[in-house]
Formats: sequence, C-alpha cells, structure tokens
Amino acid sequence: MRTNKNSIINHYRKATKKEKYLNRYLPKVVEIIYDLIEVTALGARQKKNVYFAFGYLIHEADDMPEASLGSAGYYDDYVICLHVINSIVNVKKYGKEVILGNSNIKEKELDKIIAQYDIILKKKRYLKDMIKKYF
Repeated sequence: MRTNKNSIINHYRKATKKEKYLNRYLPKVVEIIYDLIEVTALGARQKKNVYFAFGYLIHEADDMPEASLGSAGYYDDYVICLHVINSIVNVKKYGKEVILGNSNIKEKELDKIIAQYDIILKKKRYLKDMIKKYF
C-alpha cells in the first residue's frame, strides 16, 4: 500500500504511460486529493469524500482492477477524484480557491481538470453508475 505523496503520484504517472489522457490528468488529480487531506476549512461531508477518494486510490481492490484491465483500470480512480474535486469547487463557500490555495496546481490546469468531469462521464457512462454507488 502506497501512502507517500510522491510515491503515489509517481505510481500513477508510470502506470498510465500508455493512456495519454489519463497520464496527463490523473497524477494531477491525485496530487489535489492528497493536498486536500490537510485542509481544515472543508466541511465534514467534503472531508469524508476526500478521505474516501484517498482510500480508494491506495486500496488495491476496486471496481475496475488495474491488474486485469491494465491502465484502463485507472478510470475509476480518476472519476472518483474528479467527482470529489468538482463537489468541492461547486460549493460556494469553497470554490476553486480552496484547491488553488492548498495545492501547487495553477488555475488554468484546474479549469481543464474540472472540465474533464462531464466529458469523461459522457464518454464512459458506466462510470456515472459507479459515482452514484459511492456518493
């Protein structure tokens, strides 16, 4: 089980090399989730979702196991993180500022990441059911 920030991010960077789309965004969303763990300004619901996403990332068994699906098995990890990030950004009292103020991500990158949520759910509809299952 990986828990060090750099080892988790590097794991996702290496594991998704064959999936350009995932390789571009997944390490960044993992970093955001990791950084949000320390944010005390989040409410209980948002904090619970951040912890859930982090647990999902580091746990070996999940809905789309990488062991059998290869790099495509990381889409569930990606969508769960995107869902949590979007749910925080969409709360007025947090917005993008809570993420920008607590991580190294630039606003332009965050905007691209936020836009990916709807795009990925339209392309891979089965992931929408998974989000409903957990949230």
